[in-house]
Amino acid sequence: MSRQRIVRVSAGASEAPSEVHVAGGSPTLVSLDVRLGPEGPRLQSEHGHVRLVPVEGSSFLILPSVDLPKGERLLVSVPLEQGGLLSLVLSSVRDEVDTQVGLLLHASAAVEVEEGAGDMARLLNAARAEPVEMAPPGMCFLNSGDSLVRFRSVLRLDHYVFVSFLLWERRRSVDVSKRLLLRSVIQEGSVVPLPLLRVSSMSSASYPRQYTFVSVLPEGASTLEVVLRGEGDAEGSLSLPLARSRSTP
Repeated sequence: MSRQRIVRVSAGASEAPSEVHVAGGSPTLVSLDVRLGPEGPRLQSEHGHVRLVPVEGSSFLILPSVDLPKGERLLVSVPLEQGGLLSLVLSSVRDEVDTQVGLLLHASAAVEVEEGAGDMARLLNAARAEPVEMAPPGMCFLNSGDSLVRFRSVLRLDHYVFVSFLLWERRRSVDVSKRLLLRSVIQEGSVVPLPLLRVSSMSSASYPRQYTFVSVLPEGASTLEVVLRGEGDAEGSLSLPLARSRSTP
């Protein structure tokens, strides 16, 4: 059985750590209403059965290996960009597993959770491969004239690709999902438009705004093209070779 839940938490050594139920081979998405520190989440002790993978400025994946024993309890430290530290306990279970956990540090948290978040959790649990990060080289931007995108991460998991980025706009216009286009070049040279699902966003009165989108890759995909449409015919585009995901043993 899987569950999705939102937990109100506090930073500080005196606070009891929140518990997250995990199981071998089942990814868990953790999202916060504040940004992670640059060093990212880390296990308090080395443990080959669990990997922690940041996917955007305020989210990360917990990836337990299929041989994670039942009953394990692992402590995770989550540094925050604003200062302070959150602690989580990963509890290995076989019954009710957390596929998605939202951590709210502030009572007035302005986090927008899209309907697609549940679909993302199902995609993650259906995957049969380890994620491969396709980090854009250096400071990678898209400029469409009236908008600017800075990519934070591009992550491939099985047939799915997750794109996280920051968006600056001179003025608020149409929904970004109507301006963003993903295309895939397959090995034969054909260009295929890809469906888009927004799985998370960070709402704020100030800029930039943060978004994460997921799409499904066709068989034989070799290159991912990201296009941002601007005013008129203006657009910016980025092309990334698609790294192969590694099969889970």
